[in-house]
Amino acid sequence: FPRSENLEDRNLYHYALFSDNVLAASVVVNSTIMNAKEPEKHVFHLVTDKLNFGAMNMWFLLNPPGKATINVENVDEFKWLNSSYCPVLRQLESA
Repeated sequence: FPRSENLEDRNLYHYALFSDNVLAASVVVNSTIMNAKEPEKHVFHLVTDKLNFGAMNMWFLLNPPGKATINVENVDEFKWLNSSYCPVLRQLESA
């Protein structure tokens, strides 16, 4: 994705969006950008599952949201995220 240098710039507005729905994520990102005074200052960290990772990547590569920065990540690659940090994961593991 372009503008990857913005991913860690603390002077910009960062949003983390967890979704497995490409269309819904696109609506959230595009609505935010369309209503922003300075869209180039917005950075979206989109986190999805491995099933939707490819589709989410392709959607935002083919439909970039203006001057905003996009980063799509696969939650399954977050090795640090486990049930000791997250009660929801703990419930899912016990089910």
